[in-house]
Amino acid sequence: GDVFPRITVGSDGFVYVATYGNGNNFYLHKYTSCVNGLTPVAGFPVIVGPRNAFKCPFPGHDRCDQNPTSQTVIVDDTDPSHVYYSYVVDQETVPVNTSYSDIVVRDSLDGGLTWNVLGRVARANENIDARRIMPWLCATGGDAVVTWYEQRGAQPTDTTDFYGARVGLDE
Repeated sequence: GDVFPRITVGSDGFVYVATYGNGNNFYLHKYTSCVNGLTPVAGFPVIVGPRNAFKCPFPGHDRCDQNPTSQTVIVDDTDPSHVYYSYVVDQETVPVNTSYSDIVVRDSLDGGLTWNVLGRVARANENIDARRIMPWLCATGGDAVVTWYEQRGAQPTDTTDFYGARVGLDE
């Protein structure tokens, strides 16, 4: 029942798959390396966070079948037990045809097994009303680098720009 898999491999060979589904949650699946049979790791999949409804289509984005919340996972390039996960949190605001959304980056320090619900989460974007979609992660120097598409200003609009941020979560 999970959909839109996004795959990455850690430096230790473990394979991670970010998905959503089964009750509108974001999930992380973990598998052994291909050399070790690509078998599911005990305790996975785990829920990373809730996936709320996403208002789509909207001007400038009519491909709702392309997963605008676009969950993505990456493993820290300096520590294979440190896993980052990013997605969109969408909240409709007034008036009805506008929306505000955030690019959220979360992390796990135990290879993706646990995701602290109350902490270890950062908003990557500025605190400006905007529609944001399709985050994508990479890791460099121990931090997550996330990019996304964003529509600022009066809504509805079809002007979309590309943004990015470097996110490091304190230990």
